[in-house]
Amino acid sequence: LLGVKAKTLTEELKNELGYDEKIRGVVIKEVDLKSILSERGVRRGDVIVQINTKRISSMKDYDDVIKDLAPGKSVMIMLKKPDGSTNILSFEIEK
Repeated sequence: LLGVKAKTLTEELKNELGYDEKIRGVVIKEVDLKSILSERGVRRGDVIVQINTKRISSMKDYDDVIKDLAPGKSVMIMLKKPDGSTNILSFEIEK
């Protein structure tokens, strides 16, 4: 739906990617180059920490939120980048 494949951010991945030990979320492992997230600058290694009002700590959290999204609905995604910056993306899911 969002055009990404992700997995839970583990301690090992945090160390490998250089993230702070306090961060929780799902790390992007693949981005569809034709997706809206790719167009908005989302890259492999970015971490989704929040979708709409739900904090994301695991793939279960991610999947629970994603199942309720539908084409035409608005969504807000908060991401952490490997450089420590935070990006907030707001868009409507494509129909």
